[in-house]
Amino acid sequence: MNGMKLLVALAVCGMLAASAQAGMVELNKVTGEWEWDAVAGCYHRTVTTTMGFYSDANDVWVMERPITYRTPLIRSAPLVKPDDFDVSDASRYHPAVEITPHREWLQALPVSDFARWISVNERGSDPNVDTNSGLYAIMLYNNELVDDRGWDVTIAGVNVDLYFTADNFLGGNGMSALYFNGDAVTEGDNGLWGNFETAAVQLFKNQYDLHFSVDLTPGENWLYLDATSFFGPAGVIFYGEFTYSQVESYIPEPMSMSLLVVGAMGMLIRRKR
Repeated sequence: MNGMKLLVALAVCGMLAASAQAGMVELNKVTGEWEWDAVAGCYHRTVTTTMGFYSDANDVWVMERPITYRTPLIRSAPLVKPDDFDVSDASRYHPAVEITPHREWLQALPVSDFARWISVNERGSDPNVDTNSGLYAIMLYNNELVDDRGWDVTIAGVNVDLYFTADNFLGGNGMSALYFNGDAVTEGDNGLWGNFETAAVQLFKNQYDLHFSVDLTPGENWLYLDATSFFGPAGVIFYGEFTYSQVESYIPEPMSMSLLVVGAMGMLIRRKR
């Protein structure tokens, strides 16, 4: 058993640990049993993890964009472009600001006590100020490893459940509400989160949800929320859960492999008797 080195330090091979990022919390982890794959000549096990993330001024960056003044038909803010997703550009991105929710807004999300209303500046909920639109970004880290003992770790798949509300809304006017690593997650339409006549009045009074799947890449992964402001107060609050499976595998050392072969032969001889 010692030769197999079953004690492995692969605690989290996906999102950031809770201690490393305030806006991320590990909610659940289920570790499967090791199974022998005779064809591949290695052991496999699957670890399924659920991480929670939420709107927090310490972990969300925002790029301000001009408001789309009072009409969904003329969008003064430019369409989202590839270079808009460069969060490292400090000349455009800055930390989001936590704000006190406007009295007409949903004061908190029913699914989370941690999520906070955030905006592009400290006056986001001021009814006397026209607050800019914002492209909000939160980083989710995937540390895909190849262990120095030959343990391979890969991410099998990621499902996302996102709960939110915003003023005025997300996406709409041919824009996607969400982007992941620069790729649109939702179609740009005038659906529930993007119709001025209904969502602009009612969206910030209710909690909505979106469910989708994404592909993680090693290292940094970014989720973007495109929050559109027409006039007056503007902000967003959200909570999400990532559920992903990581497949861990390793090849036993030669001595351990020999023991397995001898053990298998012994069982065959015993059966024949």
